[in-house]
Amino acid sequence: MAQRSNANTAEKYFAEISTAQFTCLAYSHVMPVLIPGERIPRGVTMVPDMRLVGCMRITEHCLRDCDVHRISTTLPGFRFNKDEDYQYVYGDRWVIRPDNLILTPRDFRAEIYRRARWE
Repeated sequence: MAQRSNANTAEKYFAEISTAQFTCLAYSHVMPVLIPGERIPRGVTMVPDMRLVGCMRITEHCLRDCDVHRISTTLPGFRFNKDEDYQYVYGDRWVIRPDNLILTPRDFRAEIYRRARWE
């Protein structure tokens, strides 16, 4: 019985999320890529970090427009801080998964395959 309840919860959750979120959960986010010597790409914003002198706060927006943003802060002199973890921020359009629902990327891919076959 619990398995059917979980299936109902998954179906409800799948119906609530956007196509962009669905795709990112199945295949991961597509973040902009910084290329040496090139202009800052679409989807990247940089502003001075007011907490740290000489540091920049970089926000990368998922190119699939799933409403996820990855934030990092440089060291002074615009040097990459390899010891800092990214901070992920989820916007208002991102639908939070219910706590009792355990899904993996493979579950999302299976649902994409199911829909692709029948829709």
